[in-house]
Amino acid sequence: MVYMLRSGLLRNFGGICDKKLFSHSYLGTKNLIEDYMDEVIAHIEYIESTDALDQQTKLKFLSDSRQSFGCSALVLQGGTAFALYHLGVLKALHEHGLLPRIISGTAVGAMIAALICIHTDEELPHILQPDGINLSAFATKSDRGHVKRRITRLLKYGYLMDMKVLQQCVRANVGDLTFEEAYARSKRVLNISVSSSRKNEVPQLLNYLTAPNVLIWSAACCSTASTGLFGSCDLLAKDTSGNIVKWSPSAVKWNHWSEATQNDSEEPLHRLSELFNVNHFIVSQATTYALPFIAKENSLQQHESLWNKLAYIVASEMKHRLYQIDQLYAIPNILRPFIEEKISGNVTIAPRVAISDFNIVFSNPTASSLAYWIRHGEQSTWPLLSFIRTRCMIELALDKAVLRLKAMNVERPPVVVTPGKHIEQKKRARSMH
Repeated sequence: MVYMLRSGLLRNFGGICDKKLFSHSYLGTKNLIEDYMDEVIAHIEYIESTDALDQQTKLKFLSDSRQSFGCSALVLQGGTAFALYHLGVLKALHEHGLLPRIISGTAVGAMIAALICIHTDEELPHILQPDGINLSAFATKSDRGHVKRRITRLLKYGYLMDMKVLQQCVRANVGDLTFEEAYARSKRVLNISVSSSRKNEVPQLLNYLTAPNVLIWSAACCSTASTGLFGSCDLLAKDTSGNIVKWSPSAVKWNHWSEATQNDSEEPLHRLSELFNVNHFIVSQATTYALPFIAKENSLQQHESLWNKLAYIVASEMKHRLYQIDQLYAIPNILRPFIEEKISGNVTIAPRVAISDFNIVFSNPTASSLAYWIRHGEQSTWPLLSFIRTRCMIELALDKAVLRLKAMNVERPPVVVTPGKHIEQKKRARSMH
């Protein structure tokens, strides 16, 4: 059973992840697929609990199986008030047991990812409520801010929004936790992408492996900094004594990752795949300019409205022209995200926004707006739950089994080498390719 299970674990085994299976009916009708997944999960649980194998053998088998199967990552993208919709996506996934442990965020999505990854499963139901987030930093501001103040700030400093208010809000909700401390607390892998203000530098993907002592709230704010919207800021960390210091001793400032010039191999998602064996991306997309592409490319519905089709055609033509301009090295950095940022994944969740929603793109968040976007995010996620479950349930079962075994402090027995004996080296087989 162990060998059969090991060789047969594929995410798209027999084409079970084909979108066409879910285009007519979101739920039900896939009884054979559900029976297969239930049987595989039952075998995984049996191997975890059986006494026929010792603990170390079980841990090795499940870890190797998880490695070969691959991991899923949830990517939260979006830099305006639309990004509050990620809270509803997270709530729906968590309530149905489909929330991946690896979560990455950019811009406002980085702040929401930080909020989730510092809390345990037991704490999330309260956090994912309109009153679960501390908005006191915006208490002295009007709901939509002061237009004159923002225009003055733009003309004087080059950006519209006040980074200090944003830092107060994020720090009030996240605290002074580092990436390493957050991982130790929740076992979730938080990833935040930033870039240096210096030229010709690749973006940095910050997590508990690459930047364990960096303060999460400062990384989230740096990820939000972008031309014309928020000013760049310092990336802070804890030293060995617990004091808060600059992560980089120089005068370097940090921005949104798209502010840097990079090639495809340096994109944050490529780095995420390298570090954590991620081969499956669930993208929650709330970036304003990306929504026309998402509606047509990733919908499970076979029949799109005329408006969505026209929006997709116009957006595709604009993106093509930007590619042409980029070939002449004439595209400004502010337009670079249009052609470089990955806007979709293996599963893409995007809100269906109305014209009236654009009135609050740059407004300050309130309890009522949080409630609106949480509900909106849940409604966008519900039709995709069965599709996501088919792709992720086996992986999540493997992941939970590995974590439970590791929690039992199972250690590999030391390898005993007998003095005077040498390990015989086998000749390497000649490649047949």
